[in-house]
Amino acid sequence: MAWAVLCAILAVIPHGYVRDARQASLNAWYTASHERATRLTQEWEHWTAPVPPFTRGDEPEVGAWLAREALLTALVDAETGTVWIREGDHLRKPRNAGERRVPADWAWRAMQVCPAWAVRGTPVAGPMAIRRDRGFDAGVGWLPGNQDPQFVERGSIVAYFGKWCLVKQWVPGSPEVERWLQGTLGSAATYRFGALNHRSAGGHPRPRPLAAYLGRPQPPDSGRVAFQNPDEAPFLVDRDLSTAFGGTWNVYLQMSPATFRAFRAEDLRRRGLAWTAYGLVVAGSGLALAAVLFTRKRERRIADRLASLTHSLKTPLAVLQLRCETALNPDLAQAEREARLLEIRNGADHMARTIEACLEEMRCPGGGRSQGLVGPDFFERLDEKASPAFEARDRVLEVYAAGEAFPCSPTALDSALSTLVENALMHGRGRVEVHAQRLADHMEIRVSDEGDGIPGPVLEHLAHRRGAPDRARREGGGLGLTVLADLAREEGWGLAFRAVPAGFEAVIDVPVG
Repeated sequence: MAWAVLCAILAVIPHGYVRDARQASLNAWYTASHERATRLTQEWEHWTAPVPPFTRGDEPEVGAWLAREALLTALVDAETGTVWIREGDHLRKPRNAGERRVPADWAWRAMQVCPAWAVRGTPVAGPMAIRRDRGFDAGVGWLPGNQDPQFVERGSIVAYFGKWCLVKQWVPGSPEVERWLQGTLGSAATYRFGALNHRSAGGHPRPRPLAAYLGRPQPPDSGRVAFQNPDEAPFLVDRDLSTAFGGTWNVYLQMSPATFRAFRAEDLRRRGLAWTAYGLVVAGSGLALAAVLFTRKRERRIADRLASLTHSLKTPLAVLQLRCETALNPDLAQAEREARLLEIRNGADHMARTIEACLEEMRCPGGGRSQGLVGPDFFERLDEKASPAFEARDRVLEVYAAGEAFPCSPTALDSALSTLVENALMHGRGRVEVHAQRLADHMEIRVSDEGDGIPGPVLEHLAHRRGAPDRARREGGGLGLTVLADLAREEGWGLAFRAVPAGFEAVIDVPVG
């Protein structure tokens, strides 16, 4: 659980790395685009190319110049008061006074607020002003703002060049805007440029979260340079550049489709690397944890088997000690003495085999016990090795073996039954019986005595597998039964303790189906 919680906490690292790197890339793109767009707005506020000399307005030089100044709508000669209206690729004189009034009025107002001009006339007719500095650029142009009745639908500005006042207009989505941006930015630009009035009918597009663009298919490239489709790629509102259009106008910088494809590919690569590294860390830590747990489990298994071996040898050692005392009796006949010595040798051989079998199991790489067949002879050997200890205490042990053999680890079953028989001998009373019988798909082995049974704290410990209570350990049986419970769990046996009319019994269910 702690490892899972730690992995969940560590997941914040790749997520935060990808998020921060994504934002850093977006900021770098915005900084570079802002610098380039600053030069673009400067051309909007000033002029792109000098006004060529002309007399009629349809000269080829005028057509070439108008191709560069795609946003120009009118040209005003301040020194003479002459107004020229743009019509396609040439200039013409106004057809009536109403057509002349707006550009002439804007030019007159622009010159009034610009210190480079000395205003002399009125916008009605005749000379308006002369340049004090006789220069070309008189600085940033003048924004008509609310003076333009169509201020919401279009942005307007009056720029200066020499004696000329250039009236330019920005109509979002118009061919003139697209043509000017194509000539200024070029189709290979890394950003799309747009200026919109948030009071217009279309409203004010709001930037979406970056994940909203990365998590869905990208729309096809429209081929336009002007900002038009908010869903095409991420975009930002540039407040600094918005002042070039005035009041309620906002400038939008949007990633070009090609730039966004590269940005998206880099983001996917970065995410893949970050989460791959996270996966490797999780996998490595998981393998290390599994190795630690496996080592602990193996050490615990070895400790349990050594404890099981200790319990398995206690009864044979007690019997061996009894036989040694009998063999040392000076009044024992020679034939009887030799019989006792033979029994001692056989008992020693049995303990040696038990020790070798236990050590062999602990040496197995998988830690598993060797399977075999347990038959009536197994229970006979159990009776032979345990009966002398019962006889020495004037107790009776009766073993009733099943009539058929069944698959089971003889070493594991011998350890289990030796523990139960020893506990019945040391802590029980009266007759002890071992019954083995086949029931459907399992072999039931019962060990019963006429005592009071196992103390409650020990039973609770066996159920929850916690450290056995000190009192239970002092009274005996706590450690041996704990090893027995682990052994049964490891072998897949059922283990139960219950009271019976005659006393208490333990039941081992060995699956044989």
